[in-house]
Parts: sequence; structure tokens; C-alpha cells
Amino acid sequence: MGPPSYIVQASDLHPVHVFNALMKYADDSYLLVGSNNLSTATEEFDHISNWAGANNLRLNPQKTKELIVFKSARRRVMTPSNPIIQGAVRVTTLRVLGVEISSDLGMSAHIDQVLASCASSMYALRAQYIRYKSISPSQFFLVLFSTS
Repeated sequence: MGPPSYIVQASDLHPVHVFNALMKYADDSYLLVGSNNLSTATEEFDHISNWAGANNLRLNPQKTKELIVFKSARRRVMTPSNPIIQGAVRVTTLRVLGVEISSDLGMSAHIDQVLASCASSMYALRAQYIRYKSISPSQFFLVLFSTS
């Protein structure tokens, strides 16, 4: 049935507490809990688990991740080292709709990921053109980087 079916089913999935947010896209859901409300995270996750079971859906344990965004280094020290949501894996970066979000909201993780992807694509293009078109690397450079 896929993502369209999930969207229809997920329309009745809402957070238990109004101050928390639940973002849904295709067949992914993201629970956003503010630092003042961390005590509600387990209850919210249990609610999502129960909803999934009632709708014949399964949560993917490999995709259950917990990212805590820190405003300051002092706050990071005060956060428990174990995941708040049982069964979740605490991560320092999380990919959401192609964007790498890091716990400090910096851009370096996303930029590193984009640059690595570009470098990989450039290598593959270069290898394919040299192999199949029998052009020299300098000619290939001109093809890729010419402005006209």
C-alpha cells in the first residue's frame, strides 16, 4: 500500500500533549519534544507505538533515533547519557528530508555530507567518461567546468 496509505492512516495520529509536535512526511514521523517537556517523551512514544499497533503498522527499530538539540555546552552536560526513549539510539546527527541536522544545529555535518556526495558523483562521472568516451582527463575537465 505504501506511503499514500500511511498518510491517510496517520491523519488521526496526534501528540498527547499540545506543547509537543508530531511531523509526518510520507511514511516517516518525527516527534518534537521541547527541553522543558522531556518527561513527556516516553509517554508520547508509547502513544505512537500503541497507535501503530492499532493500525496494523510496525515501528522500525533501526529507524528509531533520538536527537537532542543543545543550546549550550552546559545543557549538554545536564542531559542523561542513556536514551530517554527506550529502544531508541541516541545520535548526534539525523537526516531529515535530505538535510543533516546536528545536535548543535551547525551546518558542518550537512555540508560534509553534500560535499562527499558531490565528490562521489564527480569520481563516477570522471571514471565513466574516461572509460567509455576515451577522452583525456584535461578534456573531461573542460567539459564539466566550461561556462559556455
